[in-house]
Amino acid sequence: MQIRHFLRLLYYAMVGLLSTLSLSLFGAVVCWLVLGMLINPPKLIPYVVALVTMTSVALGAWAKASRLRERAESTIRHRLKVFCQIRCRFRFWFRSRFIPLPGGPSLPDITLKTEI
Repeated sequence: MQIRHFLRLLYYAMVGLLSTLSLSLFGAVVCWLVLGMLINPPKLIPYVVALVTMTSVALGAWAKASRLRERAESTIRHRLKVFCQIRCRFRFWFRSRFIPLPGGPSLPDITLKTEI
């Protein structure tokens, strides 16, 4: 149990470290782009436009995927609900038809006769 706990802490530490480094690198790039826009705008405008375009496309794809996931989850929930209702109705119908009630008439005994 101690090794598992240690590995989990090590994993969380590495994820935190890599996340921090990635975000700080992204922040440095954005700062250099802003500084470049202030110093020499014509040279950096294509990079800023590309960054804004990529960000907007990524956000649009994420929003579309979220809507698709929600729609799929609601469809699956609805179909499971319908399936469970049909299953419950079938079980009730099957039990009322084929399973004898206590004290009621029983089903005929069906045995295989193997006579030689």
